[in-house]
Amino acid sequence: EEKMPELIVPSSWSHDVTIDWLQSVNKQENEHEAFSIASTHNTGGNYLGETLVNQAKRVEAKEIWSTELHEWGGVESSEEIKNSSILWRHIRDGFNGFATWLFYGNYAGRFHAMLWTHPNKGIRKSTKYEIFKKLVNNTNRGYYLHTPPIHSNVHTAAFVRGNFLNVWVLNNSDVSFDSLTYNLESFHTEAHVAKEIRWNAQTPRSGMNDAFIPGSESVTRNIAPHSLYSFKVKLTEPVEGGYDKQPRDTLSGISLSDTVAIQASGFVDGVYQGNLPALADSVLPGWDKRNLNVTQVPEPGTTVQGRGNKVVLKASNQKGDTTRVHVRVNVLADTEKPTVKCISDTTVYVNTDTVYTVAGDEFAPADTSDNTSIVQLTNNITGTQPLEGTTLPLGTTAISWIAKDIAGNQNYCRFDVTVEEKITGNRRIRKSKISVYPNPVIRKVYFHSEERSVHSVSLTDLTGKLLLRKTNVGTNGSIDLSWFESGIYLFRVKTGKKVYTKKVVKN
Repeated sequence: EEKMPELIVPSSWSHDVTIDWLQSVNKQENEHEAFSIASTHNTGGNYLGETLVNQAKRVEAKEIWSTELHEWGGVESSEEIKNSSILWRHIRDGFNGFATWLFYGNYAGRFHAMLWTHPNKGIRKSTKYEIFKKLVNNTNRGYYLHTPPIHSNVHTAAFVRGNFLNVWVLNNSDVSFDSLTYNLESFHTEAHVAKEIRWNAQTPRSGMNDAFIPGSESVTRNIAPHSLYSFKVKLTEPVEGGYDKQPRDTLSGISLSDTVAIQASGFVDGVYQGNLPALADSVLPGWDKRNLNVTQVPEPGTTVQGRGNKVVLKASNQKGDTTRVHVRVNVLADTEKPTVKCISDTTVYVNTDTVYTVAGDEFAPADTSDNTSIVQLTNNITGTQPLEGTTLPLGTTAISWIAKDIAGNQNYCRFDVTVEEKITGNRRIRKSKISVYPNPVIRKVYFHSEERSVHSVSLTDLTGKLLLRKTNVGTNGSIDLSWFESGIYLFRVKTGKKVYTKKVVKN
């Protein structure tokens, strides 16, 4: 009696066509028993690969194949991780069979999953030939163990075939992880040894030489950026595999480790302190908030200090699969300047021929703050913190406040206090008897005084630093500012017991 050959669903040009064909299969008429493989040739279309896989399972296809992977790279080593990511995406979607063309690859402008390319001279292996061959040899007719995804650019997968467990780790991100650990408690391992092969930009195309990592119930390895790792663990007893093992079992206990730094918020007993932020979005970018529950221990807001603080992110999906990311948190030294805000420019009035005496903290900063603590607050008038009791002459005085934190970071602000005379019995302020022009000025600034004599004229910057001074200048005169930089200056004219101050803009 001859058996009819097994049939394959027509290898379609897109996911859409394959899905349409599968949807047309009438199970009540036993049409699904006429074939054993569902396949698609092109990976395009409006549906995800996972949708196609689920539809193939509905009609009880024994194997689900993709016979052409788009976006495949070329023979350059830089394409290795990109190609692995494409292959892994299909594995995670649920395809358990792959075929690929063996010739005319990317040198012909075809970005398909071709293991050989056809350049102008000779034929070369694609960068993924060795990886693809090792994956097929190690996992063919085995079955896939589910590993819950937690990181958008780090993918893990595990396969059991006979008495070998194969764990693959693809890090397609720009950062390295301190370690990746996977738990082997549910398997009986032989000699607790894993055979490791890895690929990255610094290694040959065929991968690094085999390495052996001792361990008891887990295997831990540093994971470099843009690298692919294969760990092969020998089991004492074979595990039955095949498609009939679906739904997939789970390799539990996979955990990543990372290091982050946070800003200081305090300084106690010579050690910087910081408040833990919520780390999930920064450590697990792109994590699936709809299907994963992530908890953090210690909780966000907890105060930690110094370096090496241990934080665990526990990610669990709806099936109960759990992955942990171990994070080391270092509190950075304080480099943030304190904040100091001055009051606005103000004018005060005194009786004729007197000075103004500062009362209390009327000219103190409006606000000061720092992420750690301010240890020194001084001004340019007294050199210390208080201004109370300080006398200010007639005219305008520039006052600066300088704040310094415990790490030595400094910041300052400034404002002007103008002291003017008031006429006894009348709140009207005396008009200035000094003219300064032109303003703004390009070269020379001229002054004219209605007073009988001018003792001196001077120019300062906004911090009060004296830049120029002339004495015995008469009631009229000028000062050459052509060699000064553009900016705002204070022009002071002293007549008798009075000091008149004008702001001058130099263009």
